[in-house]
Amino acid sequence: MLEKISKHAQYLWLMLSVVTLFYACYMMYTHGVKQQIFLLLFPVICFAMYWFRRLMWKRMEAEAQRRSEDQ
Repeated sequence: MLEKISKHAQYLWLMLSVVTLFYACYMMYTHGVKQQIFLLLFPVICFAMYWFRRLMWKRMEAEAQRRSEDQ
């Protein structure tokens, strides 16, 4: 159960990064780039969280596989 939640949270961060990127682009198009450039920070943070969770997921899978091989 925890694995499913973790996997869904990982994809949630990826989806949020895409949504916030589109929103930032829309706001920069409608209100000007100079006023809205800070909005690009949000998709970067969301993608960094996705990447970090993906890295941790791979590490957890490798650890679980190593433990099963040791037994």
